Amino acid sequence: MQEQIKKIILSPEKIFLLFSLLCGLIFVFLIPPFESPDEPAHFARTMGIANGDFLPSKQAQSSGSYLPANYTEMLKVAAQNNSIDFLQFLPQKYSFSKAKKLAQFKDSGPKIFTDYANTARYSPAAYLPQSTGVFISKLFTKTLLYQFLCARIFNILFFVLLGFHTIKSLPFLKWAAILLLLAPMSMSLASSVSADGVLICCSALFFAKILQYSYQDDLSIDTKQTLLLLFLSLLLALTKQSVLLCLFIFLIPAKKFKTFGLTSKILIFIFSIITAAIWSKFALSINVTLNNSDYPSHISYIINHPINFLILTLNYTPFFGNILITKGIIGILGWLNVYFHNIFYSFYMILILLNILYSLNGEYIKFPYLKTLSLLGIIALNYIEICILVFCFWTPKNAFNYIAIPGRYLIPLLLPFLTFCIMLIKPKNTSYKLIIVNIIFLVLSFAYIFLELTKIFYFQ
Repeated sequence: MQEQIKKIILSPEKIFLLFSLLCGLIFVFLIPPFESPDEPAHFARTMGIANGDFLPSKQAQSSGSYLPANYTEMLKVAAQNNSIDFLQFLPQKYSFSKAKKLAQFKDSGPKIFTDYANTARYSPAAYLPQSTGVFISKLFTKTLLYQFLCARIFNILFFVLLGFHTIKSLPFLKWAAILLLLAPMSMSLASSVSADGVLICCSALFFAKILQYSYQDDLSIDTKQTLLLLFLSLLLALTKQSVLLCLFIFLIPAKKFKTFGLTSKILIFIFSIITAAIWSKFALSINVTLNNSDYPSHISYIINHPINFLILTLNYTPFFGNILITKGIIGILGWLNVYFHNIFYSFYMILILLNILYSLNGEYIKFPYLKTLSLLGIIALNYIEICILVFCFWTPKNAFNYIAIPGRYLIPLLLPFLTFCIMLIKPKNTSYKLIIVNIIFLVLSFAYIFLELTKIFYFQ
């Protein structure tokens, strides 16, 4: 009886639900508007979709939509400057009086062409929860600030829903996954209007389902579950050009499908490729050069110097390469200008490591060498794809010696990478003592994070 009570109280998915919902909503209101990476552009894209403008247009060296002129004025007030390039500023202070000023701007009046070139190439699928929130809020209010907050709320609710099912579906690594999803970087993105939060929770659920279907002996894949995999793969393919994440589908044994095992996996991947190709063709038609980049010359460099490029990518591997990338995965908030103490990052990494060593929820699963190598290969392909995209479309022209990879771009690869780690070792079952340590750490870490954000954004 006592064991049953422990299992109910310490249920990983319920713990995740409690922390993600409560702390996510705190993030929504604690982090000031537009104080997350590229949030002005993400919200502009969200408003365009909510208005029915699914396909942005290109004008000269700009890509965007016609949005209320009030939105541009709102951004100037938010930035406390005539410029709306938030990267030029330290974190902006927020107050009740500033909130009142922002609440004066309405979704009305003349419309002007608003440039959001860095998010215009993302498909509407990447903004499904945010645009739904704006669309519903428009039925009740014309205040842009309230529409913005509704977009944030719907985004975190979507993240919580998919995250809950991720933890519930995982046959192992539940607590390591909880720490990854509740990391300040993931939570802040999910509580913003960013498309990154959608990508993180979709990729986590997709991979969790792959592990569940692969290693849960009493579960076979019927038509309903095949359609779920297809839906998630299409969503991934349309969210920030992440089609190679769909390759993980091939890790599921063909015998787990009730019918047409190999055929089903191939069709799912082909549909994802076709969907991504169709959108990518449109995205290239409206592509605008960003950060003085020049993708033809960088593509040419990769083709002519493949070994040099592969060596370059190794400098930006988290944990083993660039420590800044590792911090960016755990949490560098604001416009990548809000850091936490080094001790916090160290404790977070140590606790993730402990939860890898104690990650089983039953008997040890023996992983075939071929599957282990296949998983590593797919992870490597996805990592190289990210490096290529950043190198070609964001790195400045003729800058061939570095890749400016934000840590958040690599978060979707962490759960697969941790799975690869436990394939190399023989982990033990999760202990209740470690679960208690995890919960205490999460309480203390969120208290610390909220205190730091309050000091940075609200104390003069």
